Amino acid sequence: MNYVLVFRPEVREELDDAYNWYQSQQTGLGDEFLDCVDNMLNRICQMPESYAVVYLDVR
Repeated sequence: MNYVLVFRPEVREELDDAYNWYQSQQTGLGDEFLDCVDNMLNRICQMPESYAVVYLDVR
């Protein structure tokens, strides 16, 4: 079964805020944060069955 990642509209703003906060703590840390997010999203796409169903077919 193929899955599609769907994000709520607030996600972009929250990621931007988190990126800016990490960058303000240390230059380059925001980029590391986004790399971690990207890696986790890739893991979710590769092995979606590893994550719990929270509602019907939503993981």
